[in-house]
Amino acid sequence: MNINYEGFGLGRRINTHSNNWESLNPDVYLINKPTVLVVGGSGTEGIRSANGNAKIIKSLLDSTNTNAELLSLYYNGKTPSPKMLEYYSRRFTRDLFTPLLCGGGYKKLTSLEACKNMRNVTIFAHSMGGETVYNMIAELQYMMRNLNYSEDVVSKVIKQIFVISYGVTMVTPNVNYLNIVSPTDEQFASSGEACWRTMLMKLMRSENLTNSEKQKLKPEDIVNISEQDKQSLLKESFLLDTPKLLRDFYNTNQRCYIMQEGENELRLVTSPLRVSHKDHAITQFSRNKDGQQNINATQAGEFVSRCMAGALQYSVNNSIANQEIQQFIPFDMAKLRLGLEEIVKPLNEQSQNAIKSTKTEEAE
Repeated sequence: MNINYEGFGLGRRINTHSNNWESLNPDVYLINKPTVLVVGGSGTEGIRSANGNAKIIKSLLDSTNTNAELLSLYYNGKTPSPKMLEYYSRRFTRDLFTPLLCGGGYKKLTSLEACKNMRNVTIFAHSMGGETVYNMIAELQYMMRNLNYSEDVVSKVIKQIFVISYGVTMVTPNVNYLNIVSPTDEQFASSGEACWRTMLMKLMRSENLTNSEKQKLKPEDIVNISEQDKQSLLKESFLLDTPKLLRDFYNTNQRCYIMQEGENELRLVTSPLRVSHKDHAITQFSRNKDGQQNINATQAGEFVSRCMAGALQYSVNNSIANQEIQQFIPFDMAKLRLGLEEIVKPLNEQSQNAIKSTKTEEAE
């Protein structure tokens, strides 16, 4: 049965229903277990596309044997205007998330209860979904302030949400998130290229420091990169004035580096992710039933898919751990970063200029 819910629709991926999909009413459904919410882009205008998005994320969860409730949002019938998107996002947030923040009689929960509830939420956002999530976070902050939570508690609770964003320009320091934008994304290539320039500047700033000065660097100032790659990039000290040289490097050498921005954000600095170099879609990240990579993914795309799966696994496992004990286990971005760097290590250690793909992308 479809739920007639104006603005946004919601469902979950579940194998006991037709097409593995069950429609849900966000005003009734209760998040009470580790949950991944998929927030698609502007093309997610109905159940079919929302279910397709969920299927891709399910393949990532399955590749690491991770079990979580999998919800998927869609824009009911058409993509809303920016003003209506904000309105629907905020209303949807009130309907779905209010029970996570207050008990009976609209009474606020303790900080520990609210943190544990919100730590059940992991979000995957694609394209316009980033703006939707931004509005959702803003509404959550507004709700908590109306419930007279202190600003410190508001910040602490909101930070328990972990977001994986792909092809998104949304940036909010209020949540922990993994941000991925390809330099060959049809819509946001400039953002993907900016990641490479930012990484290069970090390398240049740290290169001439003494060992004692390097010991004092913050995690966001450090990029763990092989010596061969670092020397190749630093050799071209004028790269910021000559973007073509930087493009030649990432188009020739398949790479995926982990870069930190502040305390809450990790970024993947990547080579093109799709054989066609038209990277805005997310279908290339889908994994086959045997866990192998999608035929449309480059090697970098395959490792980004593994990073997404690893980040989902870490977040869900942390949610599970918080359900099993009374104490609160914070989401540890440093631990996630170490895990992701271990995933990409085999790719980044390969010799330069040796990884050109010969696959031909199949029509979808």
